[in-house]
Amino acid sequence: LLLTVGPGAGEVDGRVAGEKVCHARLSIEEYCCLLEQAGVELSTFCPEDKQTHGRSVLLAERPIH
Repeated sequence: LLLTVGPGAGEVDGRVAGEKVCHARLSIEEYCCLLEQAGVELSTFCPEDKQTHGRSVLLAERPIH
């Protein structure tokens, strides 16, 4: 699972294709907790990555048993 998320928890209004949208996001800690509860492990974390315009990148994998 690959996620890109904004910095910190909160809500932001924006526009997509000219339409108003509300973006809501969790904190990085909350994303990590939810991933763990879902049985996946965070394998890569790049906080506020310049290549994604300051978004944080999380890569998680389900362990193979």
